[in-house]
Amino acid sequence: MRLSQLSVVLAAWLLVAGCDRGGGDAGGQGGKIRIGFLVKQADELWFQNEWKYAQRCADRYGIDLIKIGTPDDEKVLAAIDTLATEGAQGFVICTPDVKLGPV
Repeated sequence: MRLSQLSVVLAAWLLVAGCDRGGGDAGGQGGKIRIGFLVKQADELWFQNEWKYAQRCADRYGIDLIKIGTPDDEKVLAAIDTLATEGAQGFVICTPDVKLGPV
């Protein structure tokens, strides 16, 4: 079920991102879109597969996918800061703690 939800989110995001191909500087990186993908257990096959299929999609549409493992709250917050400094326009996350929602 999670993979299908992720697919819907990525598809919607790609649809919106694909609408701005008119020469603007979409990502501050020569127009290349950058998106982060944070997972709580990067060593688990489930999350490795999510990264693999997200990377296929990113390659197909010319998106720079930034993959980061975030096993705890502190690493999630640090990863979000890292994505901001690397110019990511957004991110997909499987948070290790649902209490991070308000953060």
